[in-house]
Parts: sequence; structure tokens; C-alpha cells
Amino acid sequence: MATITGKTLPAAGDPEFLLNLAEHEETLRDLFAEHGSQLPGFTGAAPAPVEAKEFAIIGHRTPHVRGFSAVTGTGKFASDVQLPGMLYMKTLSSPYGHARITKIDTSKAEALPGVHAVLSHANLPEEYQKVKLSSGPPPRYILPDEVFYVGEEVAVVAAENEHIAEEALGLIEVEYEEMPAVYDALEAMRPNAPKNWDNDLDGNIVAIADPIMRGDPDKGFAEADLVLEDRYATSVEQHSEVETSGCVAMWEGDRLTIWDSTQYAYGVRDGASRALGLAQDKVRAISNFVGGGFGNKTGADRFQIHAALLAKVTGRPVRVMLSRFEQYNQTTHRYPVISDLKMGVKKDGTITAFTVRCIGDNGAVGGSNRATGSLFTFQQLYTASNARFEAISVFTNKFRAGALRCVGHPQATFAQEIHVDRIAHELGINPLDFRLKNINEVGDQDNGLPYSKDPGLRECLLKGAERISWKETWHAPGQKLIEGTRYHGIGLAAHVCTHGAASPPMAGIVKVNTDGSLQVISAAQDTGSGVRTAVPMIAAEVLGIPWEQTSITPETDTSVAPNTGGTYGSRMTSSGGWGILEAARDAKQQILELAAKMLETDVDKLDTGNGEVFVVAAPDKKVNIAEVASKAGGPIIGRGFALRPTQWTMAAFAAHFAEVEVDKATGDVRVTRLVAAHDVGRAINPFGVEQQIEGGVVQGIGAALFEENLVDPATGVPINSNFLDYHMPTILDVPLIEPIIVEHPREYHPLGVHGVGEPPIAVSAPAIANAIFNAVGVRITSRPMTRDKILAALKAV
Repeated sequence: MATITGKTLPAAGDPEFLLNLAEHEETLRDLFAEHGSQLPGFTGAAPAPVEAKEFAIIGHRTPHVRGFSAVTGTGKFASDVQLPGMLYMKTLSSPYGHARITKIDTSKAEALPGVHAVLSHANLPEEYQKVKLSSGPPPRYILPDEVFYVGEEVAVVAAENEHIAEEALGLIEVEYEEMPAVYDALEAMRPNAPKNWDNDLDGNIVAIADPIMRGDPDKGFAEADLVLEDRYATSVEQHSEVETSGCVAMWEGDRLTIWDSTQYAYGVRDGASRALGLAQDKVRAISNFVGGGFGNKTGADRFQIHAALLAKVTGRPVRVMLSRFEQYNQTTHRYPVISDLKMGVKKDGTITAFTVRCIGDNGAVGGSNRATGSLFTFQQLYTASNARFEAISVFTNKFRAGALRCVGHPQATFAQEIHVDRIAHELGINPLDFRLKNINEVGDQDNGLPYSKDPGLRECLLKGAERISWKETWHAPGQKLIEGTRYHGIGLAAHVCTHGAASPPMAGIVKVNTDGSLQVISAAQDTGSGVRTAVPMIAAEVLGIPWEQTSITPETDTSVAPNTGGTYGSRMTSSGGWGILEAARDAKQQILELAAKMLETDVDKLDTGNGEVFVVAAPDKKVNIAEVASKAGGPIIGRGFALRPTQWTMAAFAAHFAEVEVDKATGDVRVTRLVAAHDVGRAINPFGVEQQIEGGVVQGIGAALFEENLVDPATGVPINSNFLDYHMPTILDVPLIEPIIVEHPREYHPLGVHGVGEPPIAVSAPAIANAIFNAVGVRITSRPMTRDKILAALKAV
């Protein structure tokens, strides 16, 4: 992108840059709108739609092609890769939140029988000493001499087995100069806070975004009949994948192969090639089954680079699988956001002014303003002609911020949906009616770009309300006693975010074999979402080949499949699917041209279906696709690539409704029912869509009631970085989940698709918060909404 914008931006293929574009559609939209004309083949126009018809495959509930292997354990994960002569890597981590390494002695570890190599900043080959994995500030080096959080990597060992490697860690002698650290975001902002780098801003402020202004907020507040102002806060949440991160690295001459558990094989390849100074064709990344990612496995991190370097210096393959403690502390997490909201309204519920100030806690990550990721939801969910939106991000000495399902938006939806619920209560307006009156159904209120016609938010609200019998079930707060000290509550929340839009790269290959079977070649990584089912469904539909004759390559391999981006940002069905759609169109055109000669007719008079090419006006005049492919002298190869249009604001819409039981004596909350309505544009595989909604709801319940990764406020030492102490919902905490699929096909996608992987996690927490208020009449404004908070609020009434 730097070559076409004239600005200092990362390289176009930079995995982190692509991740940020996918997670924040508004950034990509603005870049394409301003500079897209310089890209080959870019027009910005609406895509050619797939002709509307009764689909034979798309829209039908289809079991996941990898489902059996996933649930039976026969699928091959990164941890299953075993190579002859393989060594095992373990990592020594920092015990301090901020310190400089003054001395490190690895000689005793190196002398331990079975140890083959030990690497630290002190003996790292010179060409890698100053390689930055991210620029910061402060920069992130392959192996640092200054550490910024407890758990940061200090040295790595490769040994014959994990036990020897673990023993060797205890023999490494490190002397540290402990330095001042800050563990609280508000404290880290203060001018007198100890700085982690030479910072021109106060304390450890990473960035302050230019305010987004709309109208005159002061005038709007002056015109309001009611003004409500308050602060909301979310917690540090972990991805808690069942499979931790890990890889196996092996060199063959000057070529490196990495078998990884990743959401983006090309992200691993490109990150490793840059860190190690290799051409991209010298690095191969392979990923098969992935035991969960949720945004935490999107490219090359330190552990892959460490494994590759150890493999290089030892001449043997090296395997690493992070421990649960390492997974929680060395990889990334959902960052907490403090949101200060102020809203003015008329007595009839009209919003006259709205201001937001977000403070994002980056953890030990510099260089980016994470808090801006929350702004779109604040800006666009409700109509407000007078508004101001501000975002500040702060560096603290604890585990690093990163992408976790629906980046930035859950923090905003939690704050905003509790706030408007409170306003509706103060005005004596039904919370559903307040939302229906104020939702924004036009488009981006700041740049003027419209939504695709007929956005589905209103239908999500109405269908969800109908399913849960909102009109009959909603009641005044604290007025429905169930039994003893248990009270019934019902609540709702609405949601808009940018996740699910198509983003580059979007590419794919299809191969129609001489027996008429179809093979899809795609780097679309399946992390449980079912994209390796949805993507071939699209190809089979376009080509008219039966589903039973369709397959997809068994793994993502950068030496085989073209780059179609990562499985994040809810983008893969819309993006990877679009690339395969264009590949299938290409193959279909070749088939029709060959068949036209065989049937002695014109190409435009033909179509495909059920494995045949036929004359539309005379369907009995036909030829089998297998015959056509044989006539071609070999398989027919279709190649596809797509660029997205720019004239729309691409957004996902949802509404969740929750029923709860709250015990006033214990503070216990039990979610008894949850209805989740999502507008997905068009559901390629309704079975997969429903599973995505259900999974997101489960994680949303965890965020609402349980999940918070804690550190000691004095030392920064993690307190609960394990599955025993980090509380997540179990099946006993999960209610009946009722997904509702709303389909309003989008104009900006040829199939009308908009992704749904991430939005479901964002909406349940505020719906539950509002249901708690409806049950017992107290508001909880921070996550998680634990028993102690509820009891304290009840006591304060």
C-alpha cells in the first residue's frame, strides 16, 4: 500500500496490516476509495451478482466436510506432526514486569546431556540481533535484552525431549535490573507515570486519535430533556483455545517448512520470511486442523521464529507447543476498554447528542491505537446528528493486546447498550421501542456512504422480540419473583460492526477433472467455522457439479494454494468464497465454450447443472461435464481473483434477547434462554451459520459473567493463567440458544454474503446485563458481572 498511497504504511502483504484491514473495514474502505484506481483491475463498481434462482447447494444445511475427523480426533493437528530426529523447544520467560537483562549465562544449560542449542539475545546470530517483529515503540525483537511483561521470552532451548529442555531452563542464569512498571491503564496515562520508552506523550500513552466530530454536541446537550453520563469497563479476556499455539520447523538446505496451528498460513510464511531474511519462495507454511484460534493465531510470532532458528543451528527439526501459561501470557488477549459515555435525549426518546471517550489498554504493545477499534459501533448504531468520538490507547506492563473475535466492538456494544437501556428506563419507554426509534438504517453518518439496501437490523430486533415474546414477557424491574429469592429478568441488545466484509486478498483455484469431479484449491483455513465446507459449496453451485463429486484440498499449503487472506475478521466465506466464485466462473466459461462446439450452439444459450451442460431452451440437448473435460485433454483449471467495491458501508447487524434468573441472596445469575438474530446477507450453509451464532453466544456468556485474566497489581504476575482458575462457562452455564438467520443479500457481494463468525460474541453480554437489571433493579457497568458486584449493588440500593 505504501507504493500507491504515498504514506508510510506497512508492505501490502504484511500479515498484521492485512489483519487490521480485515478487522476494521472502514480503514480498508477509505484506502480503496482514495487509491484503489491505481490497482490493476480495480473499478470500485458493484460486483456481477450470481443470477437469482433456486440454489441446488447454497442455502442447504450441509454437514462439515471435516466434522467427523474433528470430533473423532483423526484430524491431523500441528501437535501430531512427528519427524525423524525432531528436537523439542522450551522457553525461559521473564519474572518481572519491566527489566533490563544485564547478564545471561547459558553454559550450564548447554552442557546438559541432550541439549543441542540454547539461544538468547547474547548469542543470537548477528544478522538477527536487531530484527523487529513489530516496530512499537518499544520495538519487539526476536530475543530481547529488555523485557516489558511477566512471561516475556528471554531464552529458548532445543533438546532431545521436553523434560531435558525443561531441566535446562533451570540452569540458565539471568541477572536483571528491575525497572519501574505500570499495570493500570489510568495510572499509566499520568504525566508522572514511569515511561517504558522515550515518549513525547504523557506517561505511556501510545496514541491519541483525532476526535471525530458531528454537528454541535454542546448545543445538542443543551436541547436535551435528559442527559445521562457514566463510565463502563471491560476485562482482559483470553482466547482459551483447546489447542495451544505451536509448530514444527524444518530446514531442507536453504528452504524452511513450518507446520503450524494457524488461522493464516501465508501470515506465517510472510512473517517468517521477513524475520529471517528469506525470499518468500524459500518458506513453506502448512496448516491442517486447528484447535481454535479466535484471532490469536494470525501470523508469525516469536515461537515460530525461535523454532526456525533452533532448527537452523542444530540441523534438525524442532517442535514447540506452548503451555497453557505461555499461551495466556506470551500470545495476545482481548484488551480492556474504559468507555466514558454521555447521551442527551428528548422526552420522546430522540437522541440530541452523544459523546464517547474510549481508553484502550494495549498491554505491552505499542505503535497502534487499539481503542479506535471500538468507535464504529458507537458511531453507527444509533442516529445522532450531534456527536464526538475520542480514542486513546495506553501501554501497560502486562500481556499483549491483540485480536479476539469481533475486535473492539464487544467493548463498545457492552457500554452503549447498557447506556441506552438506562435512558429508556429513565424516560419510561420500552427498551425495544427506544431502539426501533433510533437505529441508524441509512449508512455511515460521518462519511455518507450508505448501507446496502434494506439493512436487516430492524428485522433482527422484530424477529428476536417475536421469538422471545418480548411484548408479553417484559416487565418492570424487580417485579417477577420466581421462587424464594430468585427473580426473572429479560433484556435485549442491538449491534452493528464492520466484521464480515470482504477484504483482500481474495483468490482461489478450481480443477474440474476428466471424470467430472471438482477439486477446490484454497488457502481458506478452517478453524471450526466450516469455511472449508462453504467455499466448495460455492464452487459446486456455480459449476453445476453435484456436491457428492466435490472436494477441497485437505490442508492449507502455501506451496499449493493461492493467498486468500486469513480466517479472521469474519471475512473468509465472503472473501475466500469470492475468490473461489471467480475461479468457478472462469472454469465454467471454459466448459461452456468447449460444450458449445460439441453441441453446435452458442455459449450464451448454455448452462450447467447436475454435472451436465445443457441448452437452456432444450434441456434434453446436453453433454456430461466429464466428457467436456476429457475433450479438453486434461483437467480444466479455473483461476479467480477479486477486488471489492467501495461505494457502501459494509456492516453486520444483530440483536440478542436474554432471559435470566438472579438470586438476590447469592448474586448468582443463570441465563435460561437466549435468542440471537443475525443478518448474514445470504447463508451459504445455514448449518454452519447456526453453529457460529451458538459458539459466539457461549463465549459472550463467558465474557458477561465469568472471564477475567488477572495480574497482581503490585508485581504484574499473572494470577489465573490456567483453565482451573480462569473461569469459563461450562455446559451447565449454557442455556437454550435459539439462532435466527435473517437474510438481506448485500449489493456489495456477488452472492449477497456478509460474514457472521464474530458478531455473535458481542451482543449477549449487554443483553444479559440489561436482563439482570430487569430482574433485580441494579445496573452492573463492568465486565464480568460477578456475584460480588451484584451483591454490592443490591446492598447499595
